[in-house]
Amino acid sequence: MKQFLEGQGGIRELNASLYDAKEPDILSFSSSVELLTHLKKLSLDMGQNCNPKILMNWCTHLKKLELSELKLNFNTAVIFDQKTNLKMASRLMKLMSLPGTEISDAGLSELQNLIGTQLSLKSLLLSLEGCKGITSETLERFIGCLSTLTNLESLELFLGSLPLTDYSIENLAIALKTVPRLRKFALSLTKGLDLTNRTLTYLQEIIESQPLINQLFLNFIGCSDLTDGGLTNLLGSVQRLQNLEELQVHLAGARKISDQGFSTLTEALKLVPTFTHLTLNIARCPEITDKTLISLRDLLLNSNVKYLELLLNNNPITDNGVIELCQGIKSLSSMTYLNLGFSNCDLTDQVVNEIITAVEGHKELNTFTLSLSNTKISSDNKNKITQKLSNIPYLVVT
Repeated sequence: MKQFLEGQGGIRELNASLYDAKEPDILSFSSSVELLTHLKKLSLDMGQNCNPKILMNWCTHLKKLELSELKLNFNTAVIFDQKTNLKMASRLMKLMSLPGTEISDAGLSELQNLIGTQLSLKSLLLSLEGCKGITSETLERFIGCLSTLTNLESLELFLGSLPLTDYSIENLAIALKTVPRLRKFALSLTKGLDLTNRTLTYLQEIIESQPLINQLFLNFIGCSDLTDGGLTNLLGSVQRLQNLEELQVHLAGARKISDQGFSTLTEALKLVPTFTHLTLNIARCPEITDKTLISLRDLLLNSNVKYLELLLNNNPITDNGVIELCQGIKSLSSMTYLNLGFSNCDLTDQVVNEIITAVEGHKELNTFTLSLSNTKISSDNKNKITQKLSNIPYLVVT
């Protein structure tokens, strides 16, 4: 590898997966990368064999480069494979389903030192989802070092299952006050993290301090203690993002969230004329009813959404709510992507024609996935949907 890279000094972008690589090969590769003196963009899946020694070795060599984009994944899931080109939601599901590696406080401290040398970074993705050996104190210090990245425009942090506290998120809010030009912000805090309304207040401060954000991704899957009170303030702050184009909110399993919490979001988005991509994952939220679908209908009737994902599985919604939602979907004249999840909901054959009518007129729609499993909708009517919408290039009805 080193001999090959010696003749490739002009390479400016490198994507590499070290998933199955052995420690000697990984160490040799890391020493070779520093030969790429023109390298500006680096994406690494560190792989299942990553350990503190390997991480510290990589950091030593990467300090010799001046990067504008750095993406490091320490989960055992491969997320930078160009063949798969995972969308954010698919990437998230892979990260949540597989364990992280053992990188320890020592490894994270060395990563902090590396970040301190990369003052030209414009884009940083760091996946520590499920990683082991990290204490809250070291994690808080690492978060604080982000304040040095004053040129940052894109920040994606996957921090699920780590020992975060309210103070960690407060540190993040303070650090990002020195980063005034964020366009993309993604934060994943998953798997039973003990979030409080104070945590959500700090996240609200981040959103309100970053008016240039055009892509916002918030993941709280499995955070069952979230309440409408904190969520209302957080989601209400979205109206400050007048350049917002894409919004993803994942709250599956947030059992205390109700229609009231989401009505705040839909009202806020009515004041943001620029958004075209919307993903809401509110599956397994037993307080979400038809009222939320009516709120979404009203939002869609006054929007220009092109990419829409609504995951409402395992909620007490009925035919009436879906029929109302279909009115909003029908109005989206430029829609190209639609994903609807209604599994384990109390739906009957009555909604079938409404779904067909809402979707069949979209000439630009190239992808439609619809989940109706464990509902009262018959197999014949599922086949009817498939037949009536067969002109859609990618169609999946389950």
